[in-house]
Amino acid sequence: MWRLTTTFTGNQQPIDANLEEVDTGGYVRLGAAVTESSGVFTLPSTGFWFIGFQGTAQKNSGTQHTDIRIESVISASADVISKVPIGFTNQDWASGYTSALFDCSNTSTHKLQFCVAQSNTANGVRGDSDESYTSMSFTRLADT
Repeated sequence: MWRLTTTFTGNQQPIDANLEEVDTGGYVRLGAAVTESSGVFTLPSTGFWFIGFQGTAQKNSGTQHTDIRIESVISASADVISKVPIGFTNQDWASGYTSALFDCSNTSTHKLQFCVAQSNTANGVRGDSDESYTSMSFTRLADT
């Protein structure tokens, strides 16, 4: 599991800064680590992977939304594989979750990134180095 460590405003396509592997709350990594460079995540082995993305956003004012996306990056070309809008009603903070199955047949060419697009670039996406308000999870399910 990885998470965003500081809150940002605006769009991030991909989220490429202030990311860390979770290191609190009894978190234990099983197996080799997922690595990240400039917002692009490399899986440690081939196989079918379950990918999750939890986003927590704060609205600035009025009716707005924030889209969170998981994108596959295959041979440097990015494609959306899962997307969900976070809609705001009367609350200032709202969360959304999206997930995808990803077939990583080559760890050198098949990678992932996580993006945020907001209807108002003054909206915030919440990060914290002690809590996983905005986080990414990676679970290997089976051989490819």
